[in-house]
Amino acid sequence: MVFAGRNLYVALRDETVNDVVALNRSLTTYLGNLFRLAARGHWIRERRPLRMPQDLQAAAQVLESSSTGPFQVTASVGDAGDLAVLLAMRDRGVGYPLGSYPEIREFVAMLRQLDRGQVWNGRHFSATAEAAETEGQLLLVFCRRTDGVLFTFSETEWRCLDELFQQTLARSELRAILDRLSLEYGEI
Repeated sequence: MVFAGRNLYVALRDETVNDVVALNRSLTTYLGNLFRLAARGHWIRERRPLRMPQDLQAAAQVLESSSTGPFQVTASVGDAGDLAVLLAMRDRGVGYPLGSYPEIREFVAMLRQLDRGQVWNGRHFSATAEAAETEGQLLLVFCRRTDGVLFTFSETEWRCLDELFQQTLARSELRAILDRLSLEYGEI
């Protein structure tokens, strides 16, 4: 997708534009995508999102927790507008923080897409979904690359986690935050 941005840049640089107003009108319908493209290029190059001025950001807030079975998810927004999620695994006595928008999005994608016999090899996480040799039961194991902590879940627990994250991130108070972060990180 970044190459599409390069192509647009070259076309605008090299082509003779007789009517700038007409060009602006033509591109107006694509401004959202063009902004995302620019933000994505910024993220790739700088490894930081395009941020709105500080005075436009909301104050820090902790959102209402969601829970299903032994799992609880609490989302919070920091002063700088960053989203953080705490996954509490009550039956294990563990709180597992997910700290950046790209990390949260990859975690959710991993929950949704990892299936039997597959390996997840992402930027932030690695995971496998293999049948246990003794019981033939599917076990899903994931590890965040930065800390190396391994968690193992049954298929039922994994699906429960997936549903919990889908429900949590679909909540109206999080939608606006996720939409803003999607723009800032240039998610295409």
